[in-house]
Amino acid sequence: MWEIKLSALLYNPGTIFGTVFECIGEAPMLIPVVFFAFILGGIIVKNQRIIARKRELLLFSCYLFCVVILSATAVATIKFLWERTRFCDLTPPLYEGYTPFYAFGNGGNSFPSGHASMSAISFLLCDINDKFPTFSKRTPTLFAWLFTLLVCLSRLLEGAHFLTDLIAGVLITFLSKFALKRLFEKFKNI
Repeated sequence: MWEIKLSALLYNPGTIFGTVFECIGEAPMLIPVVFFAFILGGIIVKNQRIIARKRELLLFSCYLFCVVILSATAVATIKFLWERTRFCDLTPPLYEGYTPFYAFGNGGNSFPSGHASMSAISFLLCDINDKFPTFSKRTPTLFAWLFTLLVCLSRLLEGAHFLTDLIAGVLITFLSKFALKRLFEKFKNI
């Protein structure tokens, strides 16, 4: 019941903060599209640095797209199977219908959080910075952590998710990113 207490303490729907981060929380899934457009643009204008690394960068673009697709597919599948009720759909003061994260729910789509998963996609900026070192290593990492935490906080304020939903969403993206990075590293030298 600690989740109910935490959610009840933070519940404050309709704030500007909550609404803004609800709207932009899934925007990082566009990172692969923007990166691919950048690479394609470099190829079209015959940028020699990009053309020299064309195969590597196109493979890297595939990696970025696959992280988004695998994360989104995993979240959607688990949501469909789990059916956990959102905090905002529970009736206070008893909060009937609450199920812990480890138990299947009774209708809903709270677990895991898609917004948390997609906001964690912002960590792909760290990988892009490795390919095109523009910032210090800390800058994209700090941005990704800050953005992900703000999106997760907004989901708690809106009552859309419990803390465990958010943690699970972020973990799904981290696991997808880790597994696919290792897989694509094997293709690097083919």
